[in-house]
Amino acid sequence: MMRASRTVLYLIAVLLISLGFPAEAASADDASLDPPRPKMAEEQQVLQLIDDARREHKLAALTYCPELSEVAERHAHDMIERDFFSHRCPDGHTAGQRLRDAELSYRRIGENLAGHTRVQGAHDMLMQSPGHRAMITGDFDRVGLAVVRGGRYGMIMIQLFAVDQED
Repeated sequence: MMRASRTVLYLIAVLLISLGFPAEAASADDASLDPPRPKMAEEQQVLQLIDDARREHKLAALTYCPELSEVAERHAHDMIERDFFSHRCPDGHTAGQRLRDAELSYRRIGENLAGHTRVQGAHDMLMQSPGHRAMITGDFDRVGLAVVRGGRYGMIMIQLFAVDQED
């Protein structure tokens, strides 16, 4: 019986390692050491494009913020569902109000919206606009991202930038 238990544990360890988990990192506490990353491939692409643009301007990469991404994603879905495209919702809420509603507080925020069929196309449009490019290359330290398919443009991309209150 003891040998069977050891064999099962060995097989579990081999499986975890083959899936990319180090043998010693099987606990939930260890996972919190890695910085958060976007879950969706298109949001990962947006973050990479932002980081590349910032690197070209000799700026540090931004920290991905899941809480900001949730606010951005809700706004993107709202724009698609209510068929509008604006920083201000039809009920008057701005990015600042949406953050307050989510009980998030930052010293400074900025928001880019883009409607396009492709992430690269949306990013290129933002980089061609001085105001939008200034957000991407601005003095922010974190970003939330949303890429939601649907609506009049085929895709809504939101970049929500912030500077933490504690800085």
